[in-house]
Amino acid sequence: MIFEILDFIIKYGYYYVAGLFIFFILFNIFWTKKLKLTPELIPYRMHYKNVRAVLSEADWRNLAKTIYKESNYKCDICGARERLECHEVWQFNDRKSVQALVGLTTLCSDCHRVKHIGLARKMGYFEDALEHMCKVNQISRRYAKKVIDWNEKEVSKRNKDYNLDLRFLNKYRNILPRQYSSNEIDNCKVINDNY
Repeated sequence: MIFEILDFIIKYGYYYVAGLFIFFILFNIFWTKKLKLTPELIPYRMHYKNVRAVLSEADWRNLAKTIYKESNYKCDICGARERLECHEVWQFNDRKSVQALVGLTTLCSDCHRVKHIGLARKMGYFEDALEHMCKVNQISRRYAKKVIDWNEKEVSKRNKDYNLDLRFLNKYRNILPRQYSSNEIDNCKVINDNY
């Protein structure tokens, strides 16, 4: 009996392992949910060091209007058409200590609160933001909290200063006053309410 089992494993074990491998690939493709709306947390030491801290208020408003127009005056995530805000999309190179602007997008205020979930928590909007995240992604509160916890854990690893790369803004040179570089950190002015 034991020899028959061993013979079966040797004879068909390859197919069993290949079947498990294919199952896990298909599971990741079809059952793992790709979330439309997730937090994008900024390292604490980089708070308020962003596009709004470099541009004048008038230039920021003009840039935001351009982004709204590019998005057809609707939220790029949920499609809402009211209370639109311009959101900066960042990419971090931890090895080189660079925070690079890689996009600007139109978000409704509800989606924007999810992107800045730490600020939403600080301002008393956490529950509303969590509810909106669940609704947009069609996920449970428990799963949403796990996603938020993971993001908070990841951002806590970035406890250092970064160079601020704003070369993406050169795409909008026709409406902005100057050329932007890969190191704009010294051009940031203090603004209390910018996000």
